[in-house]
Amino acid sequence: MLLRVKQAQPQSLVGLEIQTDGIAVAARGTKDQMPFVSHLAFLPGADDGQRFQQLRAYVQKNKLKNKPCNVVLPQGQYQLYLLEAPEVPAAELANAMKWRLKDLVSQPLDQLVIDIFHVPNDSARGNRKMIYVVVVLKTYLQQVIDCIEESGLKLKAIDIAELALRNIAIHLVEPQFDQRGVAIARLAQNAGTVSIYRAGNMYLSRHFNLPYGGGLLDDLPV
Repeated sequence: MLLRVKQAQPQSLVGLEIQTDGIAVAARGTKDQMPFVSHLAFLPGADDGQRFQQLRAYVQKNKLKNKPCNVVLPQGQYQLYLLEAPEVPAAELANAMKWRLKDLVSQPLDQLVIDIFHVPNDSARGNRKMIYVVVVLKTYLQQVIDCIEESGLKLKAIDIAELALRNIAIHLVEPQFDQRGVAIARLAQNAGTVSIYRAGNMYLSRHFNLPYGGGLLDDLPV
């Protein structure tokens, strides 16, 4: 996670995913100690200003102010790199990966927020240890943080789509089949991703373009 606030697991929680044409909202509540989906909506908007204006109104209308909130970033606002891990102490790994990025990104490193997560050792060929590196512009991340605070929600975590899908994948597989893994294909207009998960880890994620309109009457592309 690019941002995580340490606190007890809340009984109610608002989940947001920022998309290219709006913000998807899902809120969890509890009744008789059982969780349920209390709110589900899509707030359309042509740009972030419109989207977060819609969010502020939605939070106020549905009395969600001060609820803890998790946010998933739009895939077009971050980059995900799979790189070989250098032989350095764990405490120095994040900085070492930052320097490995300097020839891959066009922005100065001090303008970027970087997070890392490990790929399981059994996914690599030979003895190479691989790491996924997430890269986001600081200015965009700060904009998201400010807009969430202005909406009245309490930001708890910022995540990326691939790891949010990992959390879903954990609940898709019965424990006795955990070692078999699961692949999730996610389709959107003109694009899609395929990610492979096993035993709570992401092994692979690939993004691709495809001729798909994303409508209810559009055939799913082979």
